[in-house]
Amino acid sequence: MADGNSYDIFFGDLNRAYMGEELAEEGYTGFDAAVTEEYAVERGGYKKAALYYDNIFQGLEVESLPIFDKKEVEEMFRLTYERMPEKMRKIAADEFGGVEEWKKHFMEVVSSEDMQKKYAKVVEWYGGKEAYKAASANPLGKDVVKGYGKRIEAVMEKLAGKKNCPTDSFEVKELVGEYGFVMKQLTQIKEESGMMKYLAWFQNTEPTKSKIDKRYGEGTAEFISQAIETFYGGGLM
Repeated sequence: MADGNSYDIFFGDLNRAYMGEELAEEGYTGFDAAVTEEYAVERGGYKKAALYYDNIFQGLEVESLPIFDKKEVEEMFRLTYERMPEKMRKIAADEFGGVEEWKKHFMEVVSSEDMQKKYAKVVEWYGGKEAYKAASANPLGKDVVKGYGKRIEAVMEKLAGKKNCPTDSFEVKELVGEYGFVMKQLTQIKEESGMMKYLAWFQNTEPTKSKIDKRYGEGTAEFISQAIETFYGGGLM
């Protein structure tokens, strides 16, 4: 269960697991990202990044965005706080000068128009705000997530072995369909098309692309991305 920005972190860890790398405790957290974003705003880098998201959300009606109200954002903070290790809580509180100041910053960032646009796309994947909130409140267990990770790795290995096949061939489409089904179960979303298109883009960008190619063979990342786009249609959704 994650918001739009956290999917990069999630898929990054997932790909490191594919490569057989040891997964360390996160060193760059949500509040670190908030500080980085604030730094970018102050120095103009934010405008360049905004163009990227404007392209993703082009044509989306602002009036139809499922905006989280103050009470819902407060609940999001509560869940974030309760699930964070004690050590990380202390670091966050110290960084912002106390829990209340940290909460205030969280509320401002999550309630911003730009962040609501990002959440809107993820909420769409889940089939609505209530479904998103339910998944957030009831995350999958650690062992279950590990089991899905192994299934995804098996699919990746099979797809790597089909690099010489057309992306619209039955055997490739069958594997991509399985990939999408497992990802749908793992993330608890209602419809996986948009997320899989995002995954196709993510896996074909550096440094993820190089890591996948190193683990499964040269050209695997591009092939799997093209296979996903063939199955689900091109373009980020």
